Amino acid sequence: ASKYDKSQRYSQKGRVPLFVSKDVTLQLNDGTSKTPAYFRVNDLLEEWNAQHPNNSNNAAGPKIQVLDLLETFTDMVKPGGKNQNVKDIIFIPNKEVVQVAKELNAKQMTAGEDGGRMIYQVNDMVLVSGKKS
Repeated sequence: ASKYDKSQRYSQKGRVPLFVSKDVTLQLNDGTSKTPAYFRVNDLLEEWNAQHPNNSNNAAGPKIQVLDLLETFTDMVKPGGKNQNVKDIIFIPNKEVVQVAKELNAKQMTAGEDGGRMIYQVNDMVLVSGKKS
């Protein structure tokens, strides 16, 4: 993250960087366009390369912005939030994590543990925010 954000804020414990670029968008099934936020910069670059295959050697690359996960989430759920930049963001987990979750779910379902319920919901993201006491 420090390569793209010089503030050193991501060296602080608990900070989770998200990598986004206005040069990369995803079309959803409902026809809307969303800006993907990746947890790994390489995933963003991979998607950018897929969307721009004719760019000569992809020399310029996308303009990458680094956001903080908690700040972005807070802006997204804040009633009457005015930060319109986060309204069209969709979180994209890295492929390896999704694969591991699917494998663990398959093992659990086969073993019949936990009443056959999946313990990892790979299509949902649950974030919890609250006031500090």
